[in-house]
Amino acid sequence: MTAAVATSVLYPQSAESETDLSPETKSCCSPESMKEAQDAFAAAERLKELFTQISPLIEYYIREVCAECREVCCRQKHAFPDERDILFTSTLGITVEVSDPERLPDEPCECLGPSGCLKPRWMRPFRCTWFFCEPLIRSMEEGPQKGYRRLIGMMGEMVRLYAELSTASKGAAS
Repeated sequence: MTAAVATSVLYPQSAESETDLSPETKSCCSPESMKEAQDAFAAAERLKELFTQISPLIEYYIREVCAECREVCCRQKHAFPDERDILFTSTLGITVEVSDPERLPDEPCECLGPSGCLKPRWMRPFRCTWFFCEPLIRSMEEGPQKGYRRLIGMMGEMVRLYAELSTASKGAAS
């Protein structure tokens, strides 16, 4: 939700004055709440941008390691978004599709296609992006160090932004 959309939703033009707004609307529309909502949206937008930037770095290593693997790591049990994933996507105005409840937890993930995940990285559960098996970690540590350092730095920023998003969202909701 953009700041302009939030403002139009939270401050309806049909109200003649502040006294026409309900007490609930007045409390959710405080300058502090609006600032928290804007901060949450900014954190979610930056997270999405980082997911897009980090994906090619991760894909570089995945192409090298996962094609050789005989045991698929991507399991259905990891396909379910957690509270943090839902907060991230809902802040962006995206509804997360519920995973197939009929699929067994240890089956290959429903989103796994012949060339990897069918979802863009920013739409995957957080744990899917950050699961690195031992061969993948070894490949990263032994591979080009400039890309590895960049990947680690971006991951650190993403963890910080998730915490910021959570804090801002809690402040906007109160």
